[in-house]
Amino acid sequence: GPRYTPLSKRQDRPAAILWLVKFHPELSDGQISKLVGTTKPTIQSIRDRSHWNISNIQPIDPVALGLCRQSELDAAVHKAAAKKASEGEVMTDEERRKLVSTEQSLDADPEPRIPTAISGLETFTLSDKPDKDAEDSDVPDADSFFNLPGSAGDDGGEDGATEDED
Repeated sequence: GPRYTPLSKRQDRPAAILWLVKFHPELSDGQISKLVGTTKPTIQSIRDRSHWNISNIQPIDPVALGLCRQSELDAAVHKAAAKKASEGEVMTDEERRKLVSTEQSLDADPEPRIPTAISGLETFTLSDKPDKDAEDSDVPDADSFFNLPGSAGDDGGEDGATEDED
């Protein structure tokens, strides 16, 4: 909640606000303000992407940053969802999936994910079939990499001197 935030954690507030705005758009500015202890103008500037440092802010869970407790976040999200439902707005399937209780999310089996360090290698194969491009290109031999003379006796030495002149 909005208790004293040490200087070392104040720089993390915009990241927490961005996470809340991105993953819980149903939260009001007042609720976000209470959760991470910030001002409504800061929340609005992050929401409309006019914050002075928006290009360097990465969304980070405020619970992971220690700016609020998971129970406080869950309560705010459920309250916002109930308010949205009472106003008659229908939640999308994706928004409904995000509203899973902490107990359910912790009990769920973790789904296998590709680590980000190797993402993009999904098309990489270990098969012996050569690519179509590899068939078209010629395999260079060692002579093409070095400027070697055709035979050892042609050039008469690199410095032009012969052994007979001693």
